[in-house]
Amino acid sequence: MISPSANNMKEKVREGLLYKEAIRESRRILEEVITLIESLKKKYLHDGELDTLNNLVTIALACLKTPDESSKEKHSIHFDLHQVIKRVLSLLDYQTRVRDIKVYYRLPEKPQIVCGEEINLLRTLLFLMMNIIKLYEFSEEPREITIETDCTTDSCSIIIRDRLKSPDLDSHARQLMRELLENQGYDIEISHHEQGRVCRIQIPVVKNRNSSPTGLNILIVDDDPTICEYLRDLFTYLGHTPTVITSPKEALRLLKTVSFDLLLVDFVMPEMNGVHFLHEARKLCSPSKVCFFTGDIHAPEIMEIREKEGVQVLGKPLSINKLKEIIKQAGSAS
Repeated sequence: MISPSANNMKEKVREGLLYKEAIRESRRILEEVITLIESLKKKYLHDGELDTLNNLVTIALACLKTPDESSKEKHSIHFDLHQVIKRVLSLLDYQTRVRDIKVYYRLPEKPQIVCGEEINLLRTLLFLMMNIIKLYEFSEEPREITIETDCTTDSCSIIIRDRLKSPDLDSHARQLMRELLENQGYDIEISHHEQGRVCRIQIPVVKNRNSSPTGLNILIVDDDPTICEYLRDLFTYLGHTPTVITSPKEALRLLKTVSFDLLLVDFVMPEMNGVHFLHEARKLCSPSKVCFFTGDIHAPEIMEIREKEGVQVLGKPLSINKLKEIIKQAGSAS
């Protein structure tokens, strides 16, 4: 007689296999759709709707990954650790203010690029901070949270200190955080001291690197998180190594220590425009590596920068085929 637990295990295995099979079949269909679109584009050369459809299908294909495939690519994403912390604090600003919880964090000037999945780290930090905020409601301890980073050549740690002496995070909370982090090579440790608790999350850093044998190192600079996420997923799917920076000033600081094969930069950003960025970037890399994208490719300053500097400019919405051409050219030059 088969026990109920054995039945449950078989059912879970069956569901996992069905899920993987559904993913594979969906990918096969989408690949056929892309082939069909490519053949239609040869007939209708200037059809913008076909370009848009091609973009959407390619994004959908990039998002369809089985668990095994996702784990193989989990270290291919690079992001700025400090910007993740800044984003978490921004999301929790209201919660901390209404509860009169003081959060101390000084955003460093220099970006710290780390490896892994940004969304998992973001979820973990939000989960941890919300637990701390909740526990402060039942505590008489001073309501303070201190966040700092400690980085070496091999790893970088996020250190979160609070003044809570009790109670501790429950076992479910600890387990959830560990599952989110340890699957991508991160480590989390929570310790208790006289002044309160200390949570340390250790993350691998990205060292200065040359071009990878299978793809390009691409820097994406845009203050729009949606575009950054779209381009990051696309280039990862295409086999390249994307690094996302939302601030042009931070991107320039990063260029002093890390070499990239291609820079994709939004021409209009709050901190500086493309002309200013290129003026500073040319001190650190070849202008031929820079490609701007903008919603107005016929603007006078765009035309001037094209003619005088010879940089490439892509119009929005971005065409995947044109991006592939830019990548191909960058690969030939590197």
